[in-house]
Amino acid sequence: MATWIVGLVSCAALITVVLDHLRLLRALRSAPQRNRANVNFPSVTIVRPVRGLDVGAEDNLRAVLHLDYPAPLEILLAFDDDSDPAYLALKRVAATCASCASVRVLFAGVPPQGRTGKLNAMIVGLAEAKGELVAFNDSDTRPSPQLLRQLVEALLSNPNAADTFAPALVSEAPRSAADVAYALMMNAWYGPSAAASARKRGTLPFIMGQFMLWRREALAKIGGLACADGQLTDDMYLGRCASGSGFDNVLIATPLNIHTGGMTLAQFAHLFRRWLLFSRNGLPWQFTWESWLRGIAVCAAFISLAVSLACDFVIPGAIAVTALAGFSASQIGIHRVFGGAAIPFRFVWVPVVLTLAAPFVAVFTLLDRNVDWRGRKYSLKTHAALSSEDRSAEGRAVSV
Repeated sequence: MATWIVGLVSCAALITVVLDHLRLLRALRSAPQRNRANVNFPSVTIVRPVRGLDVGAEDNLRAVLHLDYPAPLEILLAFDDDSDPAYLALKRVAATCASCASVRVLFAGVPPQGRTGKLNAMIVGLAEAKGELVAFNDSDTRPSPQLLRQLVEALLSNPNAADTFAPALVSEAPRSAADVAYALMMNAWYGPSAAASARKRGTLPFIMGQFMLWRREALAKIGGLACADGQLTDDMYLGRCASGSGFDNVLIATPLNIHTGGMTLAQFAHLFRRWLLFSRNGLPWQFTWESWLRGIAVCAAFISLAVSLACDFVIPGAIAVTALAGFSASQIGIHRVFGGAAIPFRFVWVPVVLTLAAPFVAVFTLLDRNVDWRGRKYSLKTHAALSSEDRSAEGRAVSV
């Protein structure tokens, strides 16, 4: 009897892995082509909050400065103050590309109580922005030349759209197990799941805002950026507010490259925990349940394998091994279809270990509600909302 039970669990895990793979693959390969209207491109301001020196920070900024956009483009680099490690390096890059776009530096100061440093920089930037449309772009990303144009076309083609955003992609070749784990998290977990959820209409009830473009009137209707005060995940929350106000959050197909490399396991563990915190307060259950089902299948297959080895159940054990190997192959395959680089064979164990570790990290986020994000420590409530924050300092604008 025990053999049958273990065998059925192993079979259920294998079937779940196969169906999940086919679902994600179908979503990635059959993304509908959206009709884009011929638009008169308006002026755009890109607000780029910066805190700390990212990997490849200078090249990341050069990519923004060389965006191929046919209308006036303003770029605002928002630092806390001029002591930031990236300030002098990025100011120098901006000065050498003065003809590429209008670039200014803003000092946002220390955020007020109950507001993240990133959201504070965005609010200071929005107050200074001159463009008809306003975009917000993370400093660790490297957009392709046509990305802004495609975001604008998608926004103006949908009169009900409050915003458009691009899926994040880790495209560079991994150098460590931590790099592989991060790439899989972005390219096999979040990105494909978003594509699957947006498959029919191209919209989502939230935003993954590494590069998001907004209509000013939509921002005003939801209460401005300050409506996300008290939230750890400003982008996801803003998207929920827009959706709740009857607007669309439009996901485009062209990905946004996130630049990283040489990450240690300790660095990834810190980042992984923060992403799980983000998902607790930012992602709806309708989006996450299939990922949890995938995780349950992997855990079930692992337990079935352990029981089979202990009890000498040959066939159930073989099926469990097939499920785990199939899951690893599925995750790496989805990652590749999404646009990720080849993963060396020595890292084939990472997808399974990453998934098995997720429940433990999730429990840890419930026990320890403090998070360190870009040098700032935040204390969180049960649903990953902020419970306390530092005092404020008034921001000021300085032209480069």
